[in-house]
Amino acid sequence: MTDKKENAGLNILRAFACLWVVAVHLEQNIAMPGFLQQFCRAGSTGVEFFFILSGYLAYQSLDRISGQGGKHGLFGWWKKRAVRILPLYYIVILFYAVYFSFAGGVPADETGIGWFRYVFLLNQWVPAEENFWMNLGAVWTISVFVLFYLIVPAYHRFVKSYHASLAGIVILYALARLVERYTEGLRPLQFLYLFAIGIAVYLAVKEKKEWNFTALVCPVVLLLIVKGSDSGLTAAFLAAVFIAASSAVRMEWPFFTKAANVVSTYSYSAYLVHAAVVEVMRTHRPGSDVLYVLLFAVVTLILTWLAYQLVEKRMGRMLSGLGKKSA
Repeated sequence: MTDKKENAGLNILRAFACLWVVAVHLEQNIAMPGFLQQFCRAGSTGVEFFFILSGYLAYQSLDRISGQGGKHGLFGWWKKRAVRILPLYYIVILFYAVYFSFAGGVPADETGIGWFRYVFLLNQWVPAEENFWMNLGAVWTISVFVLFYLIVPAYHRFVKSYHASLAGIVILYALARLVERYTEGLRPLQFLYLFAIGIAVYLAVKEKKEWNFTALVCPVVLLLIVKGSDSGLTAAFLAAVFIAASSAVRMEWPFFTKAANVVSTYSYSAYLVHAAVVEVMRTHRPGSDVLYVLLFAVVTLILTWLAYQLVEKRMGRMLSGLGKKSA
């Protein structure tokens, strides 16, 4: 029962985050009414929701494998994460390399790294003058996810309690501000505190301290709202409160939760695919906004379904099975 409750809230938040990220890219390319424009413009916050969810789920899965035998279970955990996110990422990067090489418009990279930035996930670690080499197709998040998945087992080893996780948030948030202030690169370090928020929620739920967490966070959210600063952090804490509350109450919205489950399932493919569609439609744009939205929606839905079925599922199963027969 508990898992079902948790999954309902997590999938709802993931679905909302996915749709909100798509909305922000639509807002950048079509005219919208003022109120809708403001809502969609805040959609970049959806990425922060993904980080919080990943923190929660990573700790949940690490708890499950903690008794499976040390390095063997950990290597399997890393393999599962890699198979989940890297194949589609590299296919999308290959598409960008081929498309922009033929279409032209590939800017020079003053560091000389070029496409190796994306191959070795250096795009957010090494500064570049051109955003093309920093965040082509909104792939900046992948380097952040990879960093988190590499270091979270060590974090899991030392941060075992809800109260320790609160200290972790403070420390990683301070690190983020230091990196932001004193360096131009190392950007993945700026987002680790968001994963730590998700970890804190998981440990609060595990220790049945959901309402303790909510009571602690709400005054912080009110203070941030009154100050009018760091709206991203405000939204992150609100998302965390939603996760905590959804674990303690029964979600009585069958149709809504089923729809959220579908969107959640396809969310990763949709995230990478829709950004690629946006990149192509920058130079192949239809004449009207209505036609743009229709074409964008149809192409994104088709390619998302294909990416999920052929890459996330079929290729994922194939890569997951490598080494099992020989073992």
